[in-house]
Amino acid sequence: MLRKILFSFLAFCIINSALCQETLHSIAEKFTAPTMEYRPNVWWHWLGSNFTVQGITKDLEAMAESGIGGACIFNIASSVQESHFPMENLPFPNQTFRSPAYWNAMKHTMKEAQRLNLTMGLHGTPGYATTGGPWISEERGMKAIISSKTIIDGGRTVEIVLPKPELPEYTGYDSRYLPDYHPHKAHLYWDITVMAVPEKENLTVDDIIELRQFTDTSGTLRWDVPAGRWTVYRYGYAPTMAHPHPLPDDLIGKTLEVDKMSRKDNIYHWTELLEPLKENIGEYFGNTFKYIWIDSYESGYQNWTEDFREQFIRIKNYDVVRWIAFFQYKTGKDLEYRFNAWTNNELTSDLPEFKRFLQDYNDVVNRLYMDNGFAVAREMLHKYGLKLYWEPYGGPFSNYEGSAMADVPADEFWSSQKYVHNNPNTYSAAVQFGKRIVAAEAFTGTPSASGYTETPAFLKHTADGGFSAGMNLYFLHHWVHQPFDDKYKPALGMGWWGTHFSRYQTWYKESKAFFTYLARCQMLLQQGSPDPLLAHRDDERPSCYSHRIMPEADIYFVTNPFDEKLDRFAFPVNGDISVQIWDAYTGKSSPAARRPGDISVQIWDAYTGKIYHTNDFEITGDSVFVTLNLEKDHSAFVVFPLNKTHYATAPIAPPFTKSSSSLPPAAQTISGKWNVTFIPKTDEKPFTKTLEKLVDLSKESDKRLKYFSGTAVYENTVVIPAKAGAFKENTRTVLDLGEVHDMATVEINGKEIGVLWFPPFKVDITDCIKAGENTLKISVTNTWANRLIGDEQYPADFEWGTDRGAEGRAMKKFPDWFVKNTPRPEQHRKTFNIWYYYRKNSELQPSGLLGHVNILYE
Repeated sequence: MLRKILFSFLAFCIINSALCQETLHSIAEKFTAPTMEYRPNVWWHWLGSNFTVQGITKDLEAMAESGIGGACIFNIASSVQESHFPMENLPFPNQTFRSPAYWNAMKHTMKEAQRLNLTMGLHGTPGYATTGGPWISEERGMKAIISSKTIIDGGRTVEIVLPKPELPEYTGYDSRYLPDYHPHKAHLYWDITVMAVPEKENLTVDDIIELRQFTDTSGTLRWDVPAGRWTVYRYGYAPTMAHPHPLPDDLIGKTLEVDKMSRKDNIYHWTELLEPLKENIGEYFGNTFKYIWIDSYESGYQNWTEDFREQFIRIKNYDVVRWIAFFQYKTGKDLEYRFNAWTNNELTSDLPEFKRFLQDYNDVVNRLYMDNGFAVAREMLHKYGLKLYWEPYGGPFSNYEGSAMADVPADEFWSSQKYVHNNPNTYSAAVQFGKRIVAAEAFTGTPSASGYTETPAFLKHTADGGFSAGMNLYFLHHWVHQPFDDKYKPALGMGWWGTHFSRYQTWYKESKAFFTYLARCQMLLQQGSPDPLLAHRDDERPSCYSHRIMPEADIYFVTNPFDEKLDRFAFPVNGDISVQIWDAYTGKSSPAARRPGDISVQIWDAYTGKIYHTNDFEITGDSVFVTLNLEKDHSAFVVFPLNKTHYATAPIAPPFTKSSSSLPPAAQTISGKWNVTFIPKTDEKPFTKTLEKLVDLSKESDKRLKYFSGTAVYENTVVIPAKAGAFKENTRTVLDLGEVHDMATVEINGKEIGVLWFPPFKVDITDCIKAGENTLKISVTNTWANRLIGDEQYPADFEWGTDRGAEGRAMKKFPDWFVKNTPRPEQHRKTFNIWYYYRKNSELQPSGLLGHVNILYE
């Protein structure tokens, strides 16, 4: 077995080497500005009929400009409230799903994406779960076995109509709060058979009698009943009525999930999805448009299909229905239509024969889901020249097998997670089957974590957690399409869900620095082969590292997710240098490839894009101890090249980890007045104000500052004496901004140095300063929260919808003044969005440059 595993892994390394031709030299050249294929992508949600070609162009141009590499389109509801709760009074009611306007928008999207070199994909159903569409009828929908029960006393001949089993009623995701809501009840029914179970001690499966030959299509049973008491089950199956969600408004009540266990129905589904798409986007199909994504499974149970009984006998060599009757009778459990050990925790037993049966049942369901469902998806997509991206979890099927089946398997993490853990099955399958890419649904947000308060500094914790867990291509959740006039901001969001990436985000301009950080990490973490032992990490402990093995080097991503500082990391070695990674949290190590010759250590800093050679390490015993000085949520790449290289740019500089509260003797505090220009993110005009000192803007009495959201440009003049430490040999000059809320762009003497998006907010300004006067400009951008709270001080000029308390409340419908583009009634309200996280008394967020601002000489 071990030889087979090693052979598979070696084959994987060979395949990977052929697929990824990057060298250490080539990735070093790209490290400052990674190329398009390494950029993060986005989930691009189109909300119902709310789309325009003008907005599409602006969105795609904004993606390309900010460092996004592509987008996956999701056609979902106009407002994601309880998953289906559409907005009223829509501006473009005739732009329904697959209408001429829709296809025109799709083709325009592909044309613009090609112009901008962006890669496009589409979710495999309208909504985000799972596989279905308006082309799926009840006959082709998901199905469940159902039963009715009749007690008969024997010793006589009976002619009795067995009651039809109660048909399924789907009460999952839907517009349950709409006045006319009603559960979706099945209309169709197909009989399977009738089983009679005698009341006797020591009952066995063989005692059960099948009565199909005595029952007609109306359910009438004509039977000479043997003596005794009998429980008679009429078995049939019916549609579960499960439907995708959250559907575009015009598809609600008209769309079903496809039968996941029927090959013919899945072929039909993918044909109906792909043929019109290919016809309407033409030359871009398989070119700019490259893949279909399937989100995590949210379609509920399915435990039957038309030929399930025959398939069960083929796979397990015994009859499933006879065992269902035996199980149902012996346990006294109502079958209803949820007979599935996967979804029903009550379907358990201590009896070995029942355990075997329940396991066999789920095995067959898994087999049919895979062979007749998702394997068909991959087969059809490949036939059309597309790839399958899939989050293969949440359903009654093997996550491991699904990850192996996907061209690009995907995992997920939420922005609010304390520690990110990978799905070990996804990672193991990626290692075993040569999947160089493990994608991620990244930064899915809850209202408490993503109420327009999210910043790159907040997101870095889980971003690094995802990288250390083995994910290496992020699809950001979410970038909602903005079709309206730019004066309406922050406009559309995905209900209360998700992190708000868009061209209307306050820090959209600065986001490129964060997206570039993600791209640098993804580029390194897509090289070579993953460490196979990382699939066996203790899932209860947070991951601190990830390891990739290149022919030329070992690459380690190391992060500190803990509150305490981690000074040194140990990389054990043995013999003629076989580098291993040591986990500072668990104290365990895992081996990497053997490296002959002298050891060389490089630090690749994804935050700055710089590569350093470091001598700050020592070999003690069987370990190489490398000093990193990682504060909480800091990270670094540690690279061990096979041979010494020239890729390093300089000896490693001291990390910027010292607190401003403990200044070195050679420091200069920038004091005096600051001239500040406030540029609101709304359509308000900029204004200027002089601040006597640096303050938290949210604590000011001036409402323009208190409720400000946007960019505040702080300007000052700094005089640096000619004899200052800045001009001494081997000394660098560092600008320390102190406390910043929330991102800062630094400019000195007209030269922009860069964007600081993560503390400590320090930057090397050695090459930018001069003796005498220096002009300093610091552009600080905060979040939307304070302006949104400011608007709640005034009456709403629209109608409120659902109120979810602490999670926020909805706009019920687009107001007439918005649809007609006339002046809004409440002029004090400056923002416009469809989900409101805040109330009048909500707590304001710290805002602006709080300082102290110092110049340090180190």
